[in-house]
Amino acid sequence: MGDTCHINGYGIDMAENMIAVAKKKCPEMKILVSKCESTPFEDKTFDIITACMAYHHFSDQKGFARESSRILKPNGVLYIADPRFPSIIRRPLNGAFSLFRVTAYIRTAKEIADNFREYGFESDGLVVDGYAQVIKLKLVIF
Repeated sequence: MGDTCHINGYGIDMAENMIAVAKKKCPEMKILVSKCESTPFEDKTFDIITACMAYHHFSDQKGFARESSRILKPNGVLYIADPRFPSIIRRPLNGAFSLFRVTAYIRTAKEIADNFREYGFESDGLVVDGYAQVIKLKLVIF
């Protein structure tokens, strides 16, 4: 299969260089430069949204929750794959991010689900594999 994927979908990133890499690897996708909290998509566009190892870098995580609620169809699903560390690692790491002004904040699965609750999402599953977690959130209020 090589280094290209065959996915028909949309993708966004704020970094032009990442867009170029993604377009090369996934030429069938429509990939745009956009912030996750203010996308160019119409209301209720998507059945599924994924954020893969990026959520902890979002500078406006609540804004992403609000935007996801807007662009997901009723009963749509949001999957967030993000790092998972025990508090003994997570807390100092988050402190270092802050100290060095790195846009990053690693949360627990519960903290992530709590960020989405006020925007109509409920937790619908969690898969943990080593230092990775995939949180499944379902849009139940629309």
